[in-house]
Amino acid sequence: MAGHGRAWLDGRTWLGSRKWHVVLYCFVQFLNGSCVNIVGPAGKTLESRLHTTHGVGSILSAEGAGNLTAALLIGVVLPRFAGHSILRTLLLCLFCCLVGVALCSSIVSARILYFGVGCCLGLGSGTANTLVTWVYSGRNVGPWVNLINACFGLGSSSAPLLFLAVERRAGSGMHSFSAIGCLAAATALAASLLHSPSPPPPKLGPAAEAEASPHEEAAPRRLGLARGGSSLMGIDLGSRRAYVQLTVMTPLMVLMTLGVGGEIAYGAWIFSYATERAGMPSAEAAYLNSFYWSAFTLGRLSLIPCSAVATPELLLLATVGLEVGVSGVALIAAHDSARVLWAVTALLAVGVCAIYSNVVSLLSAYDLLTPGSVSMLQVACGVGHMTVPFGVSVVMRHTSLGYDALFHVLVVTNSICLATLAAVVVHLRRNFTPAMGSIRAAQLARRESFSDDCREARRR
Repeated sequence: MAGHGRAWLDGRTWLGSRKWHVVLYCFVQFLNGSCVNIVGPAGKTLESRLHTTHGVGSILSAEGAGNLTAALLIGVVLPRFAGHSILRTLLLCLFCCLVGVALCSSIVSARILYFGVGCCLGLGSGTANTLVTWVYSGRNVGPWVNLINACFGLGSSSAPLLFLAVERRAGSGMHSFSAIGCLAAATALAASLLHSPSPPPPKLGPAAEAEASPHEEAAPRRLGLARGGSSLMGIDLGSRRAYVQLTVMTPLMVLMTLGVGGEIAYGAWIFSYATERAGMPSAEAAYLNSFYWSAFTLGRLSLIPCSAVATPELLLLATVGLEVGVSGVALIAAHDSARVLWAVTALLAVGVCAIYSNVVSLLSAYDLLTPGSVSMLQVACGVGHMTVPFGVSVVMRHTSLGYDALFHVLVVTNSICLATLAAVVVHLRRNFTPAMGSIRAAQLARRESFSDDCREARRR
């Protein structure tokens, strides 16, 4: 069973302090970003070494397939094994896969190994994001979720610079995969030194308790508190769980697929766009790629104080709206000026940085975050990794758009994301009661208190 008691998290032992758990999860997300986004800068080297012309797209698709496959296991694995034991095993497997990539000489081998990398990243990311909500259970988890996910961008921004440095020093940038693998092995050692947090006790609403079976009472799942039952547009969906999955989780999975897929697609293709379409030298394009993930990281870091005072739905609407506007402007002017491309890159990074971490925070704010829901989100991320970057390459090859296909695809995906997000936010606010400790619950409590004061004043 997961966890070894919450006594290790009370701060009385330095290994049990919450901050060390957060540091561990930060390194897991750093590795996630490094492994995914080393592929873009290494694309030409990989294609030359593996004798292929579609290396980047196919390798990222293999990674996405592995991510998706492992995401299906989160809800099964996490309740049964200690979280840090899972992380340790995954990180050691990641080390083996990355060293194999550095040594392989065929595209088939690279795809198989990156499928393994995707499996490690998908399960590891979902585990880290779930464990940090367990460590800070009963508090506003938004700042902590944003902090650890900011490290994804930090790893992503480091990857192009690491590739350039290794290529110049060692003569082959392929050794950068081995370097990232060694960091994974060191992180596995850290995971073995820290005890795993325990899951918080579930908080079921009356309706969920009424329908829970005796088996579910032993290990119940939080399903949020609803103002309505399980009916949608007059149709009874049969259970509370089906209602949540259809009306909340399914649209959020669409948002995650397109939003995170667009994030990875931009990181994977901006290097090629900058060199082939905007005429940048390869070194400057690598710096642009790194700048994208640096801006992404700074955006997530800036969300830490913002998420302490603003609801996750507000942060999501603002950033996804920015993404829609900037990708539209990029269609018109990004290829005409290097300065415009740098500005577009910065704004797109800020626009996309909030999606994953604040969707997790949004579910937590309505008592809907469970290993099962995290698994569904990771499945959506895997689908996004697997489809959107590859879709950009298909549009590039089979239409007259060329490298401009990158921004055409982003406009479509971001617009769908914004419409889907708006619908989910309206639905949650109308039909769900926020969890205790969330910012939304505090806002409603203040509003109710103000209304009570006004009624009392009128009586007097």
